Amino acid sequence: MKVFFLTQVVFFLFFLIGLNPAYGAEKEVVRILHTNDIHGRVVEGEGFGFAKLKTLIDFNCAGDCLLVDAGDTFHGTPFVQASKGEIAVSLMNDLHYDAFVPGNHDFNYGFRHLLHLRKQAKFVFLDGNLFYKGRKEQPFSPFIIKTVATKKIGLFGLTTTEALNKTNPSNVKEIELTNPINQAANIVDQLKQAQVDLIVAVVHLGVEGSPETSKQLAELVPDIDVIIDGHSHTLLPEGQVAENNTLLASTGAHLQALGLVTIEYDDDLLIKKAQLIKPSSTTREHLVTKEKLHMLSDRLTKEGRKVVGFTPVALIGDRQHVRVGETNLTQFLTDAIRKKTNADIALLNGGAIRSSIPKGTVTKANLQSTFPFEGSIVTVDVSGQVLVEMIEHGIRDYPLENGKFPHVSGMKVAVKWKEGTPVVEAVTLDNGMFSSSSRYTIATSDFIYSGGDGYPNQPGRFLNKYGSIQDCFVDYMKTQKPMATIHNRIVGLEANESGKRKD
Repeated sequence: MKVFFLTQVVFFLFFLIGLNPAYGAEKEVVRILHTNDIHGRVVEGEGFGFAKLKTLIDFNCAGDCLLVDAGDTFHGTPFVQASKGEIAVSLMNDLHYDAFVPGNHDFNYGFRHLLHLRKQAKFVFLDGNLFYKGRKEQPFSPFIIKTVATKKIGLFGLTTTEALNKTNPSNVKEIELTNPINQAANIVDQLKQAQVDLIVAVVHLGVEGSPETSKQLAELVPDIDVIIDGHSHTLLPEGQVAENNTLLASTGAHLQALGLVTIEYDDDLLIKKAQLIKPSSTTREHLVTKEKLHMLSDRLTKEGRKVVGFTPVALIGDRQHVRVGETNLTQFLTDAIRKKTNADIALLNGGAIRSSIPKGTVTKANLQSTFPFEGSIVTVDVSGQVLVEMIEHGIRDYPLENGKFPHVSGMKVAVKWKEGTPVVEAVTLDNGMFSSSSRYTIATSDFIYSGGDGYPNQPGRFLNKYGSIQDCFVDYMKTQKPMATIHNRIVGLEANESGKRKD
């Protein structure tokens, strides 16, 4: 009798559980996979490459999910630059990306070419603050609405206004980038009117160090649930909860990780989490993607192996060095530029250099990785006062890493700190006395001459145009041997050890 009674109770409980959705019901989860600042690292090396990325995506997106990229993807290595980004777009099509927002370096081939890449893409180019110059028309979609599980998700994109001077300004002369935070407020209002369940911003703004940051966006535009960010190369292993309970997510750079944001619905609560996914020692490459990469790589390997010179020492060009100080590579390069042009002074920004060159044989692939940007060396007639202003502009953000950090040849600059800001105290030329009222021939890149990195636009009278930085470097290496030691040409910056500066 007791057994019969217990059996009835068990069946009754199962009956209640079956009727009541609160018992055993699966919680709804929205999954968003994301990447940012890949900078052309589609082949395994510095990052783990697209063949393993495809494996990770397939494993973590077994069902409804979104896959988005926050920019600076189509440029940065010889592999993607050989096709001007078309290889990267083709691979992103294969991986089934849903959306992409352009970063500043995605304009490196020119805005018109970016429109060409958009036509090849099977994913949406998002950009809510990008407009044709002088018009209200937008070349890319400001937002889209996608359904994941049963939830309507509003995705919108934003690009930093720094893109106007963090690529060659001639690349973006046809467009304007309006204040991204103001545009975001308008877009969020539209998405709320569309009654979306979640609002996700995919942005190339940077967590810090930019005119408008993702932290400011979270603070000033409420109702954004998640911001997926790029530009500052910030690594957020578990995300970061910003103002208004907005979750920030970023994967660092160079495909060191795949980001995963999950939004779990628990009754009336939203549980938002971010994590980084990395391949393990047993993660296999996706075979089809691997074969495609191998086929494309074979075409480039022969050209990249061509020997162009030799260096008896490693030449240091990593961003953590050239964006805050001088190295043997920056001094060798600026000397090469000054020698090539017979200028009084050479000035180049640290952002023009993207990697180191190892000791030994120098190949064409080394050059393409270290000096990836197209463009020419130019000479300009400027006053001593303008030259001082250019140097002060370049060092203003020290000790923060910044691509505008100046590297010079033919001069020595003494710096002092005034109210937390570095200023030029004295200039000594290699040949002759310096005067702020005198005029000098400086050799620089057409990027700086055009106002890149915020330098003065056309700071003086244009004199001449020369070849590329790569060609200049190779020519100089034929007669000069790089040295391991350096003699600082900008001195006094290190006097402010606290790193405090006037904002």
